[in-house]
Amino acid sequence: MFCFTEKLKGENFYIHYDNIYYGSLAGLYPSLNIPSFSGSMQNVYIDHTDIFDELKQHSGGHWPIFIHTKNEYNNYHFRPVTFVTRDVYADLAPLHASQRMHLTFNFKTAQDNGILLFTRGGGKQFIAVQLIDGQLYVKFHNGVRQSVPHLVPSPRLSDDQWHSFVLRERTRGEQRQFEVSVDTLAPIVINLGTSPLVLSGRLYIGAVSASEYLDSFVREVLQSSQGFIGCMSSVELNGHTPELVKYASNPDQIMAGCRGTCLSFKLCRTFIDVHT
Repeated sequence: MFCFTEKLKGENFYIHYDNIYYGSLAGLYPSLNIPSFSGSMQNVYIDHTDIFDELKQHSGGHWPIFIHTKNEYNNYHFRPVTFVTRDVYADLAPLHASQRMHLTFNFKTAQDNGILLFTRGGGKQFIAVQLIDGQLYVKFHNGVRQSVPHLVPSPRLSDDQWHSFVLRERTRGEQRQFEVSVDTLAPIVINLGTSPLVLSGRLYIGAVSASEYLDSFVREVLQSSQGFIGCMSSVELNGHTPELVKYASNPDQIMAGCRGTCLSFKLCRTFIDVHT
């Protein structure tokens, strides 16, 4: 493997490049015999541009792992976990600030209803992602207006198969939009207006805390009163990839893995397990 180290000369120094490759040179330079990278990268910027955020917009939802074929991609999941009961949830710090919100995760369940993600900010600002009758809904309030629950069109999602969720914020002039998709289906576009969502509250995945649910406002905006039972993986929240088991409200009820055989770097390949 080749490694070059040189000090940059300071201001007004420029690097000219044609292509930059991340993770693998497989198929490009086979004679080098360099192994591909398995793991996690984040916060890679070139000329003030978040490179991975740009890549995600052209990846067809295949993130955070790029695999050459859809079948290969569907077999791999990053940091998979199982939510065992409806009462357990992951309690995370407020959503990391970003110029453009970008939330992705995979999920798998046989239950029709469940809270997938909820966080709120000052006033009445919030965003909620829920399963209702086997369909996925997104709802939010940006401090100016509250949206109706937006159905993300798809076949029934409570089929005990893996599905991917992507929410990406875009700007069109001064107008903000959410682009939301499930699997490789066409996304829906939700207009936010010009006011950003400022979400400074705790971020819940799988359910919300009992104290949070005592708030009548939270009960009003959550159509699903039930927590999520099933598996989640490849959770990425504005560039952060949390280990959900570390944030479990009950460590015994969020388990690492999802009926799979774990490989190195916590990448898991799922199989039909006839022994469980």
